[in-house]
Amino acid sequence: MDSITESAQVRKAHPGGPASEARAAGGALVTTAKFAARIKEVVDEKTGEIQRFTFDNKRREFVPEFTPEQAREARFSLQDAARRLLPDHRVRHCIRTLTNKDGFVGILKDSATGKAHYSGLQTCSSVWSCPICSAKISERRKLEVRQAIDTHISAGGGVEMVTLTVRHARMDVLSELMGKLRVATKKMREHRDYKHLRELFDVVGSIRALEVTHGNANGWHPHFHELWLFPEPLTVRQRAMLHRLLFAVWKTSSVAAGLPAPSRERGVHIQQAESAAEYVAKWGTEPRWEAASEVTKANSKRGTGKGRTPFDLLRSYAEGDARSGALFAEFSAAFKGYNQLRWTPGLKALFQIADQTDEEINQEEIATALRVSQVTRDQWRIILRQPYQARAVLLRLAETGGHEAVARFVFELLAMHGPIDPPKIRDSSPGLRSTSRQQSRPAKAASAPRQLALLT
Repeated sequence: MDSITESAQVRKAHPGGPASEARAAGGALVTTAKFAARIKEVVDEKTGEIQRFTFDNKRREFVPEFTPEQAREARFSLQDAARRLLPDHRVRHCIRTLTNKDGFVGILKDSATGKAHYSGLQTCSSVWSCPICSAKISERRKLEVRQAIDTHISAGGGVEMVTLTVRHARMDVLSELMGKLRVATKKMREHRDYKHLRELFDVVGSIRALEVTHGNANGWHPHFHELWLFPEPLTVRQRAMLHRLLFAVWKTSSVAAGLPAPSRERGVHIQQAESAAEYVAKWGTEPRWEAASEVTKANSKRGTGKGRTPFDLLRSYAEGDARSGALFAEFSAAFKGYNQLRWTPGLKALFQIADQTDEEINQEEIATALRVSQVTRDQWRIILRQPYQARAVLLRLAETGGHEAVARFVFELLAMHGPIDPPKIRDSSPGLRSTSRQQSRPAKAASAPRQLALLT
């Protein structure tokens, strides 16, 4: 939505009283605990567009709701912003540059889910710098975590969420901070007391997620969220003992790595995880790389005062904040080579989970995907030059209208941008391929309807 005026109309699914109406009329998204309404709709008077908001209890503010189509369009927009920021990164060619020699971009549709995707294009498989690749990879990683944790808990095992943090300051350079953090974790794993406590508690294994946020007051805040698996749930006394022993090792390792000594209150935090959903939910809201609701349009709210995630920074850059763009570029360079998740060796095999790299997951073919259509290299170039997210539009058309909708859209672009040879779209149906005679003719804008008729 381009703008929301002061006289915006507000409709709430649950009436919140005059006080809530007064706040909503001003366009404010932040609310208090007394505000009973949890859903509201704001109408842009200029465009008539309706935006739906849901109240987030943790963030204490309204956050916009988006359809899957809007979320996909937002990911493409954020990827374009990342391309501008990172000219030497692989994201520059992701879902843009062709890989096949035939010079065609395939459009496939999963018959099981109804979702469309492209083939014949390069992908970067970056979980840190690419909103599109990270969405696919992180979703698979979440499913792996759910499978392992839910299986372990159902078998009577115990799971604890362990958070490890370090002291940080506003002037810290992220790459230097990450280097020290890597040394600290290495020293901790090699420390004899750490090995002893894992043996003492008979730890089955652990899953570690690396995350980072940035705050204007204290700068970068990298930290770990870990899931520790035990043969049975810990008692309160055992949890307290684990905290005491683990903090001592973490403090020693951090200081040895050149980091300030962590505080006992924040350096190590341990709490019981009753289900995988708790961990996955926290993992999803902290980095916000895979959550579609957080990959929002440029006019949505930014992160809270506790810190902005990498996507918050990228979104702010897309809105025109150059400093946020510089911070995202710093983050991308500093996190290159780090794994998003790290499993204890052998833990995946224990739960019969295939050990795949990010690249293997991203390039995995969908068995139920069928070819809907394909466009030529020249037509793809025109699609990329559009001032809107034409890549997202093309996928939506393939999902809702099939080949005919794709063909009509492309020929309308041809009519706007002039002749291109050969002006054709092909799909898996023999009757939809252009004849050699048609391929040899120059494309004309006025003949686009007739070409469409021949192809359909």
